Amino acid sequence: MAEEKGYLPELAVAKETRTLPYEIEAKLPIFDKEELVRRITESGATLQRENMQLTDTYYGLGEKGVVVGGVLTTAVRVDAIKDRGAFDQALSYLGVRVKEHMSDKHGEIYMIERPSRIPQRHIRFRDDGQGGLTFTVKTKREVGGVGHIDKRVEIEIPIQDSSEITAFLQKLGYKKGRSETKERTAYSLGKALIEINTLPQHGGATYAEIEASSEEILIETAQKLGVQRDELISMSTKHFLAYLAERGLHQPQQDT
Repeated sequence: MAEEKGYLPELAVAKETRTLPYEIEAKLPIFDKEELVRRITESGATLQRENMQLTDTYYGLGEKGVVVGGVLTTAVRVDAIKDRGAFDQALSYLGVRVKEHMSDKHGEIYMIERPSRIPQRHIRFRDDGQGGLTFTVKTKREVGGVGHIDKRVEIEIPIQDSSEITAFLQKLGYKKGRSETKERTAYSLGKALIEINTLPQHGGATYAEIEASSEEILIETAQKLGVQRDELISMSTKHFLAYLAERGLHQPQQDT
């Protein structure tokens, strides 16, 4: 995973060596972008990637989930998934049980048993604009709001193609949701990433995120930028944009 991401291998390794691969991050509103960049630079952070063009596509079940059952046989090409161990872990978090697994010249074949109700999971495909494609499964955010840090299981799998996996998700009951683009500049500081994101589809709304290998390191990194623990925010992008709009930091686009 470290080579696939292309930056901050320490964070990728820290996540991979846990029993469960947690994502630990928080959002920050940007009141003055130039001042934030100055603080990032003065903190000793290293610029890793500038103006990355990310395209995220999400899949979901809706609010109540989907009731299904029975045995499902589906094939996933072996060359589409670069980390089968991570994919097996993702299957468990999607609530399915692998009854049998085999390989042939066409790829990986899974015989799986679906539960009576598929659990709610956040599923994302990300194209990094540089030939990198990932499939990510996250557990739901349990607690959020101002003063909170986002900590949840995140299984991120480098893939070469999404068609087989999307077909598999659709058999489970997942449906394609929204797609959005994001412009990102990333800095590394020890075992933390500092990211400045701009959302062109939302009027150029800009915000920052810190991702770290532990809550302690995340808080220390925020403090180096002049941000205190109670200023960190854990929210979905939708709710965070509303939070920014309330403070005059984002002008919501009007429907036409």
